Amino acid sequence: MKGFKKLLTGILAGAMALSMTLTAGTAMTAKADTTTGTVTIKDAVVGEKYQGYEIFSATISSDYTATTDASGITYKWAGTENMPDNDFFTVNAAGYIDATDKAYTPNEDGKRELTSGAIALLKGWVNGDAVDGEAPKNPYGFAKTAEQTATGGEGVEKVDLVFSDLAYGYWYFTSTVGTVVSIDSSNPTATVKDKNVPSTSEKQVEEDSIKADTSRANGVAEWGDRNDADINQTVNFRSTVSIKPGQRNVVFHDQMKDTLDLDEDSIVVGNLAKDTDYVLTTGQNGDTFTVAFTQEYLNKVSQDTTVTIKYSATLTENAIVGVPSGEGSDAFGAGNDNQSRITYGDNQYTEWDWTRTYTWSFDIFKYTGENTPLAGAKFKVYKAKDTEKTTPLTFKDLGVNEDGVQVYEYATGDVTELVTPESGNITVKGVDADVYTLEETEAPAGFNKIADDIEFTVESATKTQVDSKAGESLGQVISAAVVKKGDDTVDAINVLNESGVVLPSTGGIGTTIFYIVGGLLIVAAAVFFVVRRKGDAE
Repeated sequence: MKGFKKLLTGILAGAMALSMTLTAGTAMTAKADTTTGTVTIKDAVVGEKYQGYEIFSATISSDYTATTDASGITYKWAGTENMPDNDFFTVNAAGYIDATDKAYTPNEDGKRELTSGAIALLKGWVNGDAVDGEAPKNPYGFAKTAEQTATGGEGVEKVDLVFSDLAYGYWYFTSTVGTVVSIDSSNPTATVKDKNVPSTSEKQVEEDSIKADTSRANGVAEWGDRNDADINQTVNFRSTVSIKPGQRNVVFHDQMKDTLDLDEDSIVVGNLAKDTDYVLTTGQNGDTFTVAFTQEYLNKVSQDTTVTIKYSATLTENAIVGVPSGEGSDAFGAGNDNQSRITYGDNQYTEWDWTRTYTWSFDIFKYTGENTPLAGAKFKVYKAKDTEKTTPLTFKDLGVNEDGVQVYEYATGDVTELVTPESGNITVKGVDADVYTLEETEAPAGFNKIADDIEFTVESATKTQVDSKAGESLGQVISAAVVKKGDDTVDAINVLNESGVVLPSTGGIGTTIFYIVGGLLIVAAAVFFVVRRKGDAE
């Protein structure tokens, strides 16, 4: 009994189950007519339900203060069912509760607080076998006379939640607080600070292109809030989820635009076991997929834990090419976007965090003279890293559009040669920001092929705008990709063809030479004949 009194006198001896801190209220001298106390939960999360269960009831003598002998306060089991045998608390012959040495330990201030084992025991007594975010089962019948939902005005996220008129005793508060607190006549007020930071989720997408800028040179992968990709390319995502001890109903939600096709088999949730530590669901309630962490797993989280969820999707042929324009173009849904967030507790959630995947286009213009378009020129395109030009890129022929431009889409067909129409203009859609090589494989009739291949760069100039003061994102992009030949930015890859030698229809160049030589000989003979006759006449 004496040990138990040392543990519970003052406002609370103790430690919190879920990363909470208990701070003493103002110490008060007992009054004969004071029979109830107050607990204030500071920073209670708006929308979250908080419940108090009386585990041990207290009887306090009228002259009891914190400095008196233990005989001034006694505790009894408050459940309707018998207290089960355990290593932390016992019932003595008089029916009062005693605490064993295993129940408490000195803290840094020299005061005693509950051990983690004792806290786990009390938590288990209240929760019972509740799983998957269920309300406490309360199998031992503790009085749940304290229950409130934190409320606040518009925009208010946290408030101070006051429980008043609580009978003296030993209380256990659930929800995100999950703490054990004692109130008695010496210290009838207690303050519990809900420091349980909500779960967080940071979404990123992998950028793996060869870039002109040094930060992404040589194909080194980077992670951020945007990337560039070819159509039909696999795009890799990761979300870092932070889980706090004692949380319930933690669910990761992911939503993709239909221009991204999820590979369900690619989903990896840390080193956790599917169906044991989490449940994976796809295509429900507007979510592309969800990862619901089981309560069995959450109950094992004893410290801040980070779980990285990795998954992949394919950028489809319906992808939005370039930078979206118009109203709302910098908001989720206007591009090839992926967003995620966490829901937890009764009705809590984080803000959506999202990424955007860009795909680009480039133009080719075939001409002669002063921008006279040429039809029938043929080209192949290679990634510049394919220095031997062994694998030409493949395209889908989308036909000639209303502007007379021949359009090809990358990586969705089996066309390897691009052919200019009457306008001389070609547009290639759906390419990654990268370095390319353009080879002319056939010039129009009567023209020479270009002597050297053309190397050009599709360089992404997009970036996230950031409020320099607040450090917060203001939008996804401020400009589009550019096409460069060397250091020059160009509107199109302009390919000039010069006229070649016009070949006769009946022979090769050898026959032509004979005609030329023969003609010259005839002319020379005629000249010689005229000169000779003139000489003979003289």
